Amino acid sequence: MTRVGGISWTGQTSQAPPLIRPVGETIFHTPPPPPDPGYIRREEVEEMIRAVNQRPNLEETYQGPFPQHILQAHYPRGYKTITLSTFSGEDVESAMAHLIKFRVQCGQHQNDDILKCKIFATSLSGTAFTWYTRLQPGSITDWPVMEKLFRETFRTIEPEVDLASLTQMAQQPTESAVAYLQRFQI
Repeated sequence: MTRVGGISWTGQTSQAPPLIRPVGETIFHTPPPPPDPGYIRREEVEEMIRAVNQRPNLEETYQGPFPQHILQAHYPRGYKTITLSTFSGEDVESAMAHLIKFRVQCGQHQNDDILKCKIFATSLSGTAFTWYTRLQPGSITDWPVMEKLFRETFRTIEPEVDLASLTQMAQQPTESAVAYLQRFQI
């Protein structure tokens, strides 16, 4: 028989059973065993689930510049993804040339303004794409507004060509005829 703190019991251990304690004594809990490296505690699983549920979904947080009726519109029946040439805003291509090319590449859908709104971002890269992503949600009401804002933002200042300036142009001695014509966009 073993006696500890006024409690007697029989057994082979010299420690008191964990559920028996004398009245008025503080309960000391035995620390849990060290975790098995392959074991995940319930609290850890719950914390991981909370973290995943609190993480913002990019599709939910980025809304794009168009109103909800455009963003939620379905693609036309039979629509197949179009491979579009891209505009970065850093090249010599003008915004107007890109818009014309974009319309042509839209093919049979070139008159579908909602579709053009939905796919226009895929025709942008670099500075132009960054500009697009910074437009305020819902700030572009339709395709004509997007087209106008794009032209105004990325317009290139074309020099006016008049008869006097044409008569003063000269081809450089080492310049090919093609390069000469491209330089003056004739």
